[in-house]
Amino acid sequence: MCIAPAGNPAPRWDGCAGLMLNHGDLPGFEDAPYKDHGDWAWYHHTDVNPCPTAPEPKPGDPLDGVVGDAPGANPYAPVESGFRKVGSHVAYYDRWAARCQLSGFTFRPRAWHLPASHIVIFDVLERPETEQVLASFQFTSQM
Repeated sequence: MCIAPAGNPAPRWDGCAGLMLNHGDLPGFEDAPYKDHGDWAWYHHTDVNPCPTAPEPKPGDPLDGVVGDAPGANPYAPVESGFRKVGSHVAYYDRWAARCQLSGFTFRPRAWHLPASHIVIFDVLERPETEQVLASFQFTSQM
């Protein structure tokens, strides 16, 4: 499910300009199951994806591909991990670093995982309203 601003403006990641909510079988890095504090758990593609700010590439155009940008030996490792609130619940939290190879555009995808509720929320493009939206979440006693 995508929760996005009216009109779903650009930039978009996987067709979504806002928060992506997943329930049940939770997607992780390259179609593997979601793993807290794992390498690029927000990235579900199995090959290089185009930059979210780039226009749709035409055949023969160079690809402004997304690559890991974390410091150190593993560019796909989280740059921040811990716990954050989602409504009244506490979620596992991770943030990664990504960069577009040609344009140099950088972004910091984030994820909040609520394992008991089988929910993971992704904010790939750092929407300014994310914290306010997450604070408004309400859960039933079953979640």
